[in-house]
Amino acid sequence: MVELKPCPFCGQSSAGITYVRDGWKATCGCGASAKSCFHGPLDMPSSEERAVAAWNTRADGVDLQTVLAY
Repeated sequence: MVELKPCPFCGQSSAGITYVRDGWKATCGCGASAKSCFHGPLDMPSSEERAVAAWNTRADGVDLQTVLAY
């Protein structure tokens, strides 16, 4: 399994994948979460892999600290 990136909001590396009804979701203890990824056709990547990919996706060229300071 691919490792989760630190939380883009609090910077902690305590994010984890949790099972939600019919799928998976990445969440952090600070309350941040990625979209839920539900089970799909057999030819799709697993919902757990898609949940990790959703969490690890970051906006290009955006520095959170700069945004928060604004």
